[in-house]
Amino acid sequence: MTDEELAAVQARILAETARIVAAEGYAALSMRKLAEGLNLTAGALYRYFPTKQHLMIAYCSSAIETLNERTFAIHGMDLPSVEILRKLIMAYSEFALEDTDRFRLMFLDLEMSHQMEIAFADDKLTGYELLKARMTIAMEEGAVRRMDPGHATHLLWSAVHGAVVLLLNVKDLDLGDPCSLIRDAAEMALRGLAPDSAGAETRETRAA
Repeated sequence: MTDEELAAVQARILAETARIVAAEGYAALSMRKLAEGLNLTAGALYRYFPTKQHLMIAYCSSAIETLNERTFAIHGMDLPSVEILRKLIMAYSEFALEDTDRFRLMFLDLEMSHQMEIAFADDKLTGYELLKARMTIAMEEGAVRRMDPGHATHLLWSAVHGAVVLLLNVKDLDLGDPCSLIRDAAEMALRGLAPDSAGAETRETRAA
């Protein structure tokens, strides 16, 4: 089998994987069920992906590559650091809403998230490291108040991640326009990180 033929079969397997996950969820996916959907024997399927873990790593790898490409492009833009922070965190949320199935596996499923960290090591955290690096620059520029850059990054990320999880998991409430909710969550966090917010908090504490 040529490299092109091998790639074509692997792409077909990954497409069927995506179909099953989207229709029935990750828990419903098994190598036997996947083989049946592709009209392959289990033995033939294992030639391409020896384990389910290998399959899921391949399934998520292109998503990680796409997200990293977006974040590198944004990080290199000639814009104020706070605007870069906005764009980086919005790229994360856009990925979550556009590619929900793989986002759930990579960031919400504890077992798969751990496997992704082992398999991709630094690659999965590229976006986080770029966000933290830009946060450090924003502090040096005076656009964000000085504190531990990692802590500031966690505050911004958790605000947006929380909004994303609400949108994905809470269906009984009208949360309004998804993009507006996420943008407002990001803006709330950035306002809290702004240099003048520290002074405002001090004045409010003294007044109380």
